[in-house]
Amino acid sequence: MRNIYKVYMLSSLLAGVMLCGACSDEKELTGKWKLERYETSAGDVCEVDSAFFNFMKGTFSMICVCPDDEYVTFFGNYVLHDDVLDINLRSGDVEKYGGLFRKYLDWDGCSRSFQVEGLSRRDLQLAHGDSVLYMRKY
Repeated sequence: MRNIYKVYMLSSLLAGVMLCGACSDEKELTGKWKLERYETSAGDVCEVDSAFFNFMKGTFSMICVCPDDEYVTFFGNYVLHDDVLDINLRSGDVEKYGGLFRKYLDWDGCSRSFQVEGLSRRDLQLAHGDSVLYMRKY
C-alpha cells in the first residue's frame, strides 16, 4: 500500500511540474510589450517606437501611436501553443485602419501565426516566414 501511495505522489508531482513548465511561457508572455523593430522578408530593418502589444489571458490588443499624437487600438485574441503564437484580430479594426495596420505589422490579413524564437521576462522575438519582430517588456 505504501508503494502505491509513493507512485501516486510521484506521478502527481511530475504532472504538476509538466503543467507549470507549459504555463511558464504563458506567464512570460502576459503583459505589455513595446515593438522596437522588425525585419521584413525583403531584409529591411524598420525601427518602431510607437506600437505596443498587450497579451492577457487569451486577449490581445495593439496600440499604435500616430504622428498627430492620437492612437488607434486593434483588438483580438491569441493562443500560445508550444512555440507557436496565433494572433487573430477583429476584422472591423483592420478594415477601418488598414494603412496603420500594414505600416506597423506588415500583415496582409487579420490572422498570423508566429514562431516564438525568444521569450524571456524582458525580450520577445517573433518570426513569421522571413520577417522577425523584436519587442521589449514595457
